[in-house]
Amino acid sequence: MKKILLILLFQFIGVIAFSQTGNTDIALIPEPVSLIRNTGLFVLPSDIFIQTSDNAEAKNIGTELGKYLTVPTGYHAIING
Repeated sequence: MKKILLILLFQFIGVIAFSQTGNTDIALIPEPVSLIRNTGLFVLPSDIFIQTSDNAEAKNIGTELGKYLTVPTGYHAIING
């Protein structure tokens, strides 16, 4: 029983030791070559226009993006494509 508890303790310590650290970098994919962090805000207009191609998949992605922007902001997203 003591061996099992000791093994579990070392596994727990190992998980904590190798877990992710509190990284404050901006996560972007693809990663930009350079990034300059400044102070300020990004303000969306009250009418958000999303332009997509005539491809059905692109229209679906535009619609989903519109939902992601409309729900938290309360602004109206217009999808053209």
